[in-house]
Amino acid sequence: MSDTLNPSAMLAAPFTWTSSTPDLVLTFAAGTSPVNVDVASGSYRILLAASSGTTTEFLAALQSAINAALLAAARAETMTVSMRSDGLVSITSTGAVTMAGIHSTALGLLLGFTDNVATSFTTRYGAQLPRHCALLCGQQMDPWAPTREMAVEIAAGGTTYGVVGSSETHETQARFDFIPDEPAMTSDAITPWAPAKANLATVGTHSGVWSVRDMLRLAIGQTWGYAHDYQAVLASSSERFDLVSVHPDTIRAPRIGRTIPDVIRYTTWTARLVRVTPYTTTRA
Repeated sequence: MSDTLNPSAMLAAPFTWTSSTPDLVLTFAAGTSPVNVDVASGSYRILLAASSGTTTEFLAALQSAINAALLAAARAETMTVSMRSDGLVSITSTGAVTMAGIHSTALGLLLGFTDNVATSFTTRYGAQLPRHCALLCGQQMDPWAPTREMAVEIAAGGTTYGVVGSSETHETQARFDFIPDEPAMTSDAITPWAPAKANLATVGTHSGVWSVRDMLRLAIGQTWGYAHDYQAVLASSSERFDLVSVHPDTIRAPRIGRTIPDVIRYTTWTARLVRVTPYTTTRA
């Protein structure tokens, strides 16, 4: 559809990946086959993470693991793992390859490859948006408001004196419109507000389509990546994005409403976000 909404902003939460050897099986019509791929266990985020540190970017780690396994198997193919402008994960190969069983694996669930496709391909993309992130649109964002811990008084004559903390806190309110109420409510490439009704009792742990509510259920203690311009961050690894925590008020009692009054389809969500030092980073 020409009027389908695509994401303009992205929130990415950290998750712990535990390798379940093999994480991915690649098969080929000729030569060494199958080729087993394992992604190292660790802490990751989807797209919005640096290439090094305690939490790194999962798609880059998967691409490196695939190409290392292909090289070890003396195969000439190389593969690229990336996100598309509509938020779906894409896997591209320089030669025809099959990954028929990915839909029943933890990797397939994470990246949205939930459809059972047994044929070979050179480019394949997920059937749904990846988990542990929210791809959103209709964004309005207040400027980052800085505050600093201090003990300050005014002396006689009007002079101020006191002690000032070394770090600032930056806070903003971001409003996101046109969030589908639940999966399949619209054809938009936007993360839904809530999971399917059958998964409401298992928010944050179910295996269905991921939602903003799943993100919030796990948000305590997490540092998220926040790209207020998803398309710019996607296009350039040097484009900076924010590192944020979710304000307790937003976790406890999210501010939501109707994007279009009296139309039960789209949710508006207003989130309080607080920058975490070093405040911003890049994917490089």
